[in-house]
Amino acid sequence: MPSIEEVIELVDLADRAGSAVSTLSGGMRQRASLACALVHRPRLLLLDEPTVGVDPQLRATSWSYFRRLADSGVTLVISSHVMEEAERCDRLGFLRQGRLLAEGSAADLRRTQGTATVAEAFLQFASDIETGGPRQVLLVGTFWPVADLPAYLRPFAYAMPLYYVNTAMRDVMIKGWGLAEIWPNLAVLVVFAALFVVLSAAMMRREVA
Repeated sequence: MPSIEEVIELVDLADRAGSAVSTLSGGMRQRASLACALVHRPRLLLLDEPTVGVDPQLRATSWSYFRRLADSGVTLVISSHVMEEAERCDRLGFLRQGRLLAEGSAADLRRTQGTATVAEAFLQFASDIETGGPRQVLLVGTFWPVADLPAYLRPFAYAMPLYYVNTAMRDVMIKGWGLAEIWPNLAVLVVFAALFVVLSAAMMRREVA
């Protein structure tokens, strides 16, 4: 467990260690709050924009310390509007208007949208939700926009049951749709299931014969 002196040094408040919080500036109070959160070395640490109002050098020092905590087994959940900082996390969750747009590593999110930065990926995910953008199909555990598949593979993608599962789950989790909106996808799944049963029964009869 870090000492009080160590966390005060970490947030660069050593010269104001004896000052009352009421005498500190807004940025200093932010740092003092961060020190209070860190001093008891919790197993789970929730931080709401912890580096707002701090200078670049202290921001880099803080994130270096966060990484050491994570490597030592501490779980950190951090909210931030700064995409450059978000990219330092092991996993990201994009939120907009209280809804989860996407979740995964920074590399996965960039690759899914084909963007160079996390900020661009976020904007693309947000645009897809607002405009009903490209549907996605689940292939080998990765979400791929159907429009990005080779033309000769697109009919197969739409014929895959996983496409309709993914679409239904995406609409429920992100758009907040209910059964009334996703029933077409569920109907397709029922048809696939019926075909599977019929084909399986036919194959079994053939083997018996």
